[in-house]
Amino acid sequence: MDVRIVSASNRDLRQEVREGRFRQDLYFRLAVITVSIPPLRERKEDILVLADYFLQEFCADLGRQSPSLSDATTRALLAHDWPGNVRELKNAMQQQALLCDNSVVEPHSLPGSILLAEPSEPRAIPEDGPLKDPVSLKESKRRAFAETEKRRISEALQMFNEYLEVYLTGAHRAEALRHVAAIHFNSFEYEKSIRAYMAIHEEAGTAEEGIEAYYKTGICYQKMGYEVKAQGVFQSIIEQYPYSSYAYLSRIQIDLLKIIEK
Repeated sequence: MDVRIVSASNRDLRQEVREGRFRQDLYFRLAVITVSIPPLRERKEDILVLADYFLQEFCADLGRQSPSLSDATTRALLAHDWPGNVRELKNAMQQQALLCDNSVVEPHSLPGSILLAEPSEPRAIPEDGPLKDPVSLKESKRRAFAETEKRRISEALQMFNEYLEVYLTGAHRAEALRHVAAIHFNSFEYEKSIRAYMAIHEEAGTAEEGIEAYYKTGICYQKMGYEVKAQGVFQSIIEQYPYSSYAYLSRIQIDLLKIIEK
């Protein structure tokens, strides 16, 4: 069976693990690729992009032209804390699509909660906001995507550092090493991946785990263009573990290397 598991939580699972409310081994099995989505109040650059998108979508469903947002309305949207996150914004735009009879959405048309609620902290409107220096929807989307990319890179580095922390403390060392090796391999950092695989090979709890790690070391050498070293690893596996599945795979790799040399 080939399945993929996608899980979501509104809690900080890393904190839950530290406080003993979530199993650490389960967390590291699930946290292969993590995407952290901050609340809308921390993503000011997304508010107007999403508002425009939802408004156009609902108006298209109703067969009517989408109204635009006035400067005062955009100021109100940016100043709101959005305790209901994207769902609250989506509901507000659906209300405008249904009830707004003008070509421009003014603040008095917005739900009372948006106009009356005070933000938890004073928040200044960005200098490149709609009141001071209007930007196109295309530019807003470009900025939003750039910010999202930065967050994802930061999340990947944070996840990698967590694996390193587990590795250094010795908790679930073998599993952490596998993740570290895989991250470096997928980032084309084969030398670092080799160090992790060799550590697995030396500390493996079972022969199968050790052989697998050693075989992947040979693959890394092959990716780096070190055919002689790669062939040495594969030949060593064949001689030491002649009846293992990795000995069979090693023979294939050696044959491929010979074909490449020709």
